[in-house]
Amino acid sequence: MVNTSFETPPEMHVEILARLPLKSLMKFMSVSKKWESIIRGEQFRRDYLIQSMTRPRVLFVANRRYFHNFKPEALFHSVYQEEPSSLSSVQQMRTYETPLYKVSQPVRGLICHQGDTNIVICNPGLKKFRNLPQIEVPEFASMRSFFGYDEVKNVFKVLCITQLVKYQTTTEGDIHKVRSDVGHQVYTVRSDVESSSWKGIACNYDYSAVTEGLFKGGFLYYGAQSNNDQSVVMSFNVSSEDFSVIELPNEVDFDNNWKLVNYKGGIALVDEDNFDIHLNGNRVFKILFRNEVAGNWEIETIEIPRWKETVDNEDYHFKGTIGTGELLVFAPTHGTRFGRRVLYCDEATKNLRRFDIEERMIDEDHIVRTFFDHANLEDIGMDMADLKTLNYDDLDNFSKLQKSQRYADIIQKVEEALEKGTVLEYKKLIEDCNQLLVDIENEIVIVHNFIREKYRLKFQELESLVHHPIDYVRVVKRIGNEMDLTLVDLEGLLPSAMIMVVSVTASTTKGNQLPKDVLLKTIDACNRALDLDSARKKPSHASETPSSSASGSKSVENIKPIIPHDLHMT
Repeated sequence: MVNTSFETPPEMHVEILARLPLKSLMKFMSVSKKWESIIRGEQFRRDYLIQSMTRPRVLFVANRRYFHNFKPEALFHSVYQEEPSSLSSVQQMRTYETPLYKVSQPVRGLICHQGDTNIVICNPGLKKFRNLPQIEVPEFASMRSFFGYDEVKNVFKVLCITQLVKYQTTTEGDIHKVRSDVGHQVYTVRSDVESSSWKGIACNYDYSAVTEGLFKGGFLYYGAQSNNDQSVVMSFNVSSEDFSVIELPNEVDFDNNWKLVNYKGGIALVDEDNFDIHLNGNRVFKILFRNEVAGNWEIETIEIPRWKETVDNEDYHFKGTIGTGELLVFAPTHGTRFGRRVLYCDEATKNLRRFDIEERMIDEDHIVRTFFDHANLEDIGMDMADLKTLNYDDLDNFSKLQKSQRYADIIQKVEEALEKGTVLEYKKLIEDCNQLLVDIENEIVIVHNFIREKYRLKFQELESLVHHPIDYVRVVKRIGNEMDLTLVDLEGLLPSAMIMVVSVTASTTKGNQLPKDVLLKTIDACNRALDLDSARKKPSHASETPSSSASGSKSVENIKPIIPHDLHMT
C-alpha cells in the first residue's frame, strides 16, 4: 500500500504565512509551535514587511462636518489601490480620538493628526493612538506639524513649526509683513512614551511654512514663503535634523494653490488652478519636477485623454504617481460628494479609468481626504518588531477590544437606547454596532485560541469534540481542573450524547492538572469570551424591545444590525 502522506515543505509554510494579515498571524501562533517559530523569526519579519509594502492602499480619511455628541468623528477606509474594489481587502475604522483639522500623509502605515495644539499619532490598521505631549505655542501664533521616518535610527519623528507673523503699517496706510518669528521642535516617537519629549532645534532660514508636507526618501519637504515673499521649498533631513532651502522658479507662488506631489519617485509641483480642457475633451496641465542630478526644476506637459467624457464637471486634482511611476492619479477636492472616487491614468497606454469606492460608512456629511501608497499596518504588522517580542502567555497582547474607549462608548449607547426606547440616534447606532459586532466576532476567535492553547495540557481532546468557540469556553470553565468528569455537571451546556462522549474521552486522556497560574489565566480568558458573547447579543436584544414611544414611532426592531451570516456564532 502506497503511503500518500507527505509533509508540507518549510518554504511553503513561509509563503502561506507571508500572505496573511497580522491578526491571522497572531491566531496562527497558537496553532503550531513551528508556525510560531517562523513568525517570530527575523527573516520572516523582514520579508513580510517588504511584501506588504508592495501592496499599498488608497486611504480615505473622512471627517464629519458636525460633531456627534460634541466629539469629532473620523473614519478610516482603505483598499488596495491597484485592485478593483470588489476584489480588494477592505480595512475600516471609526474613532472619536483624533483631531480633525490637519491630517498628514501616511508614513509606513501611521498618520499624524493635528487639531490646534493637539497632536495624535494614529495607526488605523491596528486601531491604536498616541497623544503626544502638548506643545507650548505663543499667543496669536500658528502651528504646523509634519510627519516623517528616520530610516537610520528606525524611529518616527514629528516636526512642529510655530510661527508668529508680525506686520507694520506704512504712512500710506498699507500693511506689510515685517518678519516671522519661527520656532522648530522635534518629537521622536519611541516605544517608551515616558522617555520622549519635544526638543528645540535651530534653523538659520527665516520663512513661513504655507503648505502641507511631503515625506520622501528620509526627507520632509514643504512649501514656504521667505521674508521677502519668495516661494521656496524647505527640506528637512529627518535623521540629521538639518534644514536646507530649495530655490524655485519665479512663476511658482504658493499663495496661488501650488502643491507638492510625489512624481515618479521624486518631488514635483503642480498648480491646481492652472489646467485646460481642450475641445477634444482632453485635460492638459503642466508640472514642475525636481531633477536631483542637475539640481534644477524642469517643466513637463501632461495630457489626459477622454477627461471630459470620464469625469464630466467633477473637480479633480492631480495627486502624483503611484507604483513604478507610470500611473497618474487624481482625487476629488476634499469635501465634495465625489470624495470616494479616484482616477487612474496609465501614462504608457493613456487608458483612463475611474475607481469607485462603495461604502455606506462614508456619506455626504463627511469631508474626505485621499492618500495613496498607504501601507496598512494590519497588513505589515505593528512595526513588526512587536511580533518578535510578543508574549503569547499574556492575553492582553492580543485581546484589546474590551479595554478600548470605542467599545465602552458603543456598548453604553446600546444600553442607553434599550433603557430609553428612543429612535433619534438609531441610524448612527446601526453603523457603530455593525462595525463593533464584526470586531467582537474576531475577538472571540482570538480568545478561544488562547484558551485552547492553555487547556491542551489538561484536556487536549476537548477541542476536537466541541467545535463551537462559546460552547468550548463554557465547558472549559465548568470543568476547570477537575480530573473526574463524573463530578462535573455539563447538563445544559452540551447535548446528552456529546456529554457522554466528552466524559468517556476525559477518562482516558493523558492530560494533567493545570498549574494554578495557568488555570487562573484560562478561567479569566473564559470570562472574557463570555462577556464578549453577552455584549454581542445586546443589539439583538434591542431588536426585540418595543419602542416606548406612544406616538407610533418605529420600534427598535428596525435597527437590528446587519451582520454577514458567516460571521454569526450563535
